[in-house]
Amino acid sequence: MTREQVVATEDGNLDSEMEFGGQQQLIFRARVSGRSGAVTYLLENNQLRAASYNFRNDENRQVYAYMKELLTRSYGNPSVQKGEMVGWRLERTEIALTYLPDKACYVAFWEKAYFAKINNLNTAGDPPSF
Repeated sequence: MTREQVVATEDGNLDSEMEFGGQQQLIFRARVSGRSGAVTYLLENNQLRAASYNFRNDENRQVYAYMKELLTRSYGNPSVQKGEMVGWRLERTEIALTYLPDKACYVAFWEKAYFAKINNLNTAGDPPSF
């Protein structure tokens, strides 16, 4: 997706935008299960490479439960589960959902080839270790 396509998919207003070294970071405010959070998109050369959702103060795990149900409905059962973290390994994308000790729900999506590039991995298809 391009920057324009990302912006078009969001209901809320763009909260902040930064550009550095061919990369763009777009941050939107979001609400899930009554909780406010941030959605961050990272683009490189105007192509979406990664995204994350961060919802603090998810004391009752409402956002976590909602996101897990949504991701499972969209992508099937998680392929990885370790403690509070579950993950989906798709053909070109990895997704991780976790509930953090500070009672935050965090979801990260990243393109496998981009992950390999920024972590200096030799093979773009190598999945990260959860």
